[in-house]
Amino acid sequence: MRGHHDQAEDADDLGRDQDSPAAKQTIRKALGQIMEYAFYWQDPANSVQLDKLNLVIVAPGALDEAAEAYMEFLRSKLHLPIQCSQFVQGDPLPDAFLQSA
Repeated sequence: MRGHHDQAEDADDLGRDQDSPAAKQTIRKALGQIMEYAFYWQDPANSVQLDKLNLVIVAPGALDEAAEAYMEFLRSKLHLPIQCSQFVQGDPLPDAFLQSA
């Protein structure tokens, strides 16, 4: 159905892209979603402290050189606390999920 939005599909996806292993596609699909999760419902009077966030995009494949450079741009120029971690079902969790708060 055109314009149909499936919340269950969103809940299942959570910023990961299992259908397209290309790093660029993974980042493109996840970036808007992860930004919405982090910032859309924030109360402007109680703004998010970026230094307390750790945004993680989970990809089924490794990042290529261009994707690594783009992620570094997002961190250094836009000051986003974001990283991209590879995860394949059956592997141990990426380090990004094992860091203590």
